[in-house]
Amino acid sequence: MYISIYIFRINKANVEEHLSIEREAARIYMEHGAIFNDAYRASRLTGKHGCVGFADAIDVGEDEEMLVSLTGFKDQSHHDKTMNKVNSDPKIRELFARAKKVVALDRTAYGEFELIK
Repeated sequence: MYISIYIFRINKANVEEHLSIEREAARIYMEHGAIFNDAYRASRLTGKHGCVGFADAIDVGEDEEMLVSLTGFKDQSHHDKTMNKVNSDPKIRELFARAKKVVALDRTAYGEFELIK
């Protein structure tokens, strides 16, 4: 399993538009082969069990919400092939243009992770 993770800090006024974009993008990702594409809204960002909370590790403003998007693939090769198709889809380019109006990309964290067995 291979996943890509986005951690967004979205102005509260833009959350619903961002979620609308996420839902449309998820359909595109799935059409082109992603195993799953899910968005999550933070419900607890404080530390627990001696761990630092996300709120301590990532600055989330009073006027922001933290949202996380996870997209799953079979492996890195499947990710790369799927993402080539996704990025070639004209619909995703339209969504990206909309997203840039509601998401500060320079405040968005991204990473790709491979399952450890």
